Amino acid sequence: MEEILSREILEQIKEVPNKECVEISESQRTPKLYLDYQQGIIKLAGRSMPENSNSFYNPILEWIDKYLQKPCDNTKVIFDLEYFNSSSSKMILQIIQRIKTLSEQEKGVKVDWYYLEDDDDMFDSGKTFEELAGLNFEFICYQ
Repeated sequence: MEEILSREILEQIKEVPNKECVEISESQRTPKLYLDYQQGIIKLAGRSMPENSNSFYNPILEWIDKYLQKPCDNTKVIFDLEYFNSSSSKMILQIIQRIKTLSEQEKGVKVDWYYLEDDDDMFDSGKTFEELAGLNFEFICYQ
């Protein structure tokens, strides 16, 4: 069942760069994805441990690259991840680095980093990304 779902999600993900608004449900290995060009929203939520992070994230990065050509005045980026593996971490950093260019274009960018109350690792990961990107994140703790 998961293999079928993975193929289905990969087919959906291939279409991402060609759409203005994208909503893909999460699976056991991939996060929920919501990208909205008109509203300036980029959201990943759930678990990120795809079998091939490049296959999953490259279309998202391509969508972001297109968005950055004509971004909204204000962009909101939401990371609500309960877990991500090391290969996903590299791709998340690429997303954040691309988003940083918005502040260089004097556009508003807000990054929300959600983490569970007792999940120090997820909080620390967010702090590391924040420091590497030179952006200010808003850390939102929930139970």
